[in-house]
Formats: sequence, C-alpha cells, structure tokens
Amino acid sequence: MPADWRQMRFLVTQHDVLHENAGVFHWTCRQGAPRLREPSHGASRGFSIGSPWMVALALTAVASCGAVYPELRTSVRDVDEGDVVGGTAPRQMAYIEFERARVPPRAPDGRPWSEAGDELPDPVARLIVDGRTLIETPVEEDTLTPTWPNQRRANYRLRPRSRATVQLLAHGTMNDRLICAKNVGDLRAEAELGRVELVCDNGARIWLLVQPARPKFGLGLFYELRINQVFVSLIVEDSPAGRAGLRVGDEIIALDGKWVRSMDEAQVRSMFNAGAANGLRITVRTAAGPREVVVKEGPVYLSIDDSEIWGADARFEE
Repeated sequence: MPADWRQMRFLVTQHDVLHENAGVFHWTCRQGAPRLREPSHGASRGFSIGSPWMVALALTAVASCGAVYPELRTSVRDVDEGDVVGGTAPRQMAYIEFERARVPPRAPDGRPWSEAGDELPDPVARLIVDGRTLIETPVEEDTLTPTWPNQRRANYRLRPRSRATVQLLAHGTMNDRLICAKNVGDLRAEAELGRVELVCDNGARIWLLVQPARPKFGLGLFYELRINQVFVSLIVEDSPAGRAGLRVGDEIIALDGKWVRSMDEAQVRSMFNAGAANGLRITVRTAAGPREVVVKEGPVYLSIDDSEIWGADARFEE
C-alpha cells in the first residue's frame, strides 16, 4: 500500500463481498465513491492490493463508481486480566455454547450402541431458535460424554421472548438419529442464570452455557481514507466509539489536535493504534462547528453476525 494515501483513489469497490480464499474484501459505492475494506484479522489475503488482479478490480470499480477509497479497521483484542470492563452487557445479545452432554448407553431404539451399528455414537448438538438453527456443533466421534472442544464460541443476537429447542443427535452416514430434544424458555432470561441443564426421559443430559454477552477490547470503528480527509465508515453500537456518539459518515478533521489533512496514511493508522490505550481525542466536523470526543479502548460487543466484517475477532477461543 503506498505510503501516501492521497494517491489511493483507485483502490476500492461496490456492494457485497468478494471472497479470495479465506480473505474478504468488501466494496461499497457510497455517494458515487467506492471503498475497499481490508480483510479481517487472521484472514488469508490471497491477492495483494497491488496485484494485477486487484488493479483490474479497482479499474472496474472506478468505471462504475468514480473515485475509490480504502477503508481501514481499528484493532480488537481479547480482554486481558486487569482490563476494566464496567457497564452492562447489551440485553439483545447472549454468549452461548454447549458445555457438555451425557449420552445414554442405549441407542434411541433401545439397543446398546454396539448392536445399533456403532461401538459408541458420534454426538452432535443443535440449538434451534424461533425455527432457525442458531448453533450446530461439530461431530465428536465415539463418545458418550461429548464436550465439542472445536465448536464456534460467540455472542448471539436474540429477539425478546425468543423460543428455543435443544437437540442431541447421533451423527450417521445417511442421517442423524435424534437422542434427545428439549424446549428451553426465553434464552435472554436464561442468560441471567448462566447455565441450563436439560434432562430427557431416556436419561440424556445436555448442559448449555448461556451468559451475558462477552466483550472484546478496542475502539469499535472502521474509517475511510479520502483525499486529505478521514470519514467514519462503520461503528459498533456497543463500543467506545458508539458510546462516544460517533456516527457513520462523520468527518474526522483532527486526531489529538493534529489536522488530518497534514497526515499521510501511516500517520493516521499510527494515531488510531497508539491512542487506543490512553485515549484518543477525535475532532469531527458538524453543522454547528467542530465537536471533540475522547475515545479510549474499552469493551466492544460483537455477535456472530459480525464475523463477515470482523472475522475471528467476533469469536472466542476455548
């Protein structure tokens, strides 16, 4: 990427996403000007921005949209010991994972698993919310006590009074066999309890971890680099940037009192990265005149729905 972002008008795009291997480039025509969003953290970049393939894409974007601008993200990290989270997790989200299960020694037809075609079952669990499969674990082979260590762990958005069903199944080559199915109450209410234990008539048990949403730490925004200008292009509502009142479309005219028009792209990125921990003074242009807010690294609440943009940062490792 060139050092001087003022020369980067030819790099960016149109609505939706382009997948290149595991990487994701987003492009959007906004007010006639497309923009390129860099791949999420941990994603394979495949083609480089300067590759002939990307230049061809950029020329197509320019032809359809006009000028092209890069979009950059602020970093997000796991919460460290000593970080002060404070506040309250958003009610519309909950952290959910299958903690473990206990499969009965007999298959659903009453025979021992060894007589039903398996020495031991290959359990899989599903959480179905309002008729839609929200979570399906990977298959864990040959066990009566699965914990699904490789399952996707994340926050999930839940509607008020959403109804849920939990299923425990034995994975099969042709189809899965239902071992247990239990209805769960309002998952948002269950999040106050922390753990749900479900028991079926055949003795199967499922432990579902349902907790208030877990945060990451960061600023919670994307910004777009234009010629001598920086604009806010994406805001996480439940983040320091969102709580400070920044909005998509805000023009940032100064960072820590330094005019943006005097900076190159590397300096802008450095200001956002270095200022996150101690607090960054961001001045935005408004109809009433310049407005200054201070944004400091703090809790950012991402849901699994944000994975397309934030990648692995929207998930939690075991």
